[in-house]
Amino acid sequence: MNIIYGFFNSHQEFGDSVGIAIAEDGEVLATHVSSSESFSAHDLGMNASCTWRHESYTKKYPKGWHCEFVRIRDGRDDHAGLQEALKAHDQHANSCSN
Repeated sequence: MNIIYGFFNSHQEFGDSVGIAIAEDGEVLATHVSSSESFSAHDLGMNASCTWRHESYTKKYPKGWHCEFVRIRDGRDDHAGLQEALKAHDQHANSCSN
């Protein structure tokens, strides 16, 4: 099943920052400014209590997907899957011609 990674784009768990949902191939599927990492997981639809953004996720992966929100305290910067998705995003951005 396809994975959609979510993360809070900050070095701190609290304070306004952008949460990002990114597909395995590096496509950014959703963003949202949240006041904390915990709220970010909710705002991106990556916990059991919220289905926000799920239409975008299903559009990308109509045959199925699941979310994995990678928290700062759980080693976000060393998470292999998320880091591969970010590398794919960088490669796509750097391959675009003007």
